[in-house]
Amino acid sequence: MFNFEGDLRLTAEGVHFGNPQQIKLLKEIQNTGSITHAAKAVPMSYKAAWDAINKMNNLSNEPLVIRVTGGKGGGGTCLTERGLQLVKHFDLIQEAHSAFLKSMSQYSQSFEADINLLQQLRFQTSARNQLSGKVVKIESFGIHDDVYFDIGAEHILKATITDESTKLLEIEENGRFILLIKAPNVDVVPSATENCIVGEVITHKSDQDGCEVTLKVGSQTVVSTNIHADVKTLNEGDSVGIRIAPKNIILVKV
Repeated sequence: MFNFEGDLRLTAEGVHFGNPQQIKLLKEIQNTGSITHAAKAVPMSYKAAWDAINKMNNLSNEPLVIRVTGGKGGGGTCLTERGLQLVKHFDLIQEAHSAFLKSMSQYSQSFEADINLLQQLRFQTSARNQLSGKVVKIESFGIHDDVYFDIGAEHILKATITDESTKLLEIEENGRFILLIKAPNVDVVPSATENCIVGEVITHKSDQDGCEVTLKVGSQTVVSTNIHADVKTLNEGDSVGIRIAPKNIILVKV
């Protein structure tokens, strides 16, 4: 399941301001009466605090922060009514924003297939097969690793890559990847064998130059141009084995 996250930011005349850090600065100024103490509480440097205050004051139609003089404490810094109003409204908007993200996360399971598709559409490749998979197990053998992927509908594919590639791609359990496989490296076989999944024939085309079979695997499709000699006939709806050598799978991190 996907979790939706995001920071709330306000803009004025195309310029960003009013992010959570700046709002926290305003709150701490009101609580402490000191820019120095407020900057430490955020935390940020004194200069960064002053720059943020000046930016917000300049973008607002009224000052948000002002200096006050005199009094028992010898003066200090505080928020104006406009500043207090901005903080109050930001908190209200932040609550609504958080509630929206939470509700999106609750429905995210139904979005998973579409999000996976959008990831796949980000790039183009000569590999006909681009399967979305989630890492379920990693076995290390020193120089190479075997990485097992759940591609949906209880189908598991194993990819063999170098240990260096595992580290480079930061592969770990539950990570999502796109598995690239060229159509000639997909074997249609009569029965299940090692690293073999089961697919349903959607289309089967052939001519004097060869053949092409499109198969349904869960919610994804696989294309093969290599049919084992023992497969005598292929009709729409037939269940056949799909064998892919682990070394013929290329991984793309999403």
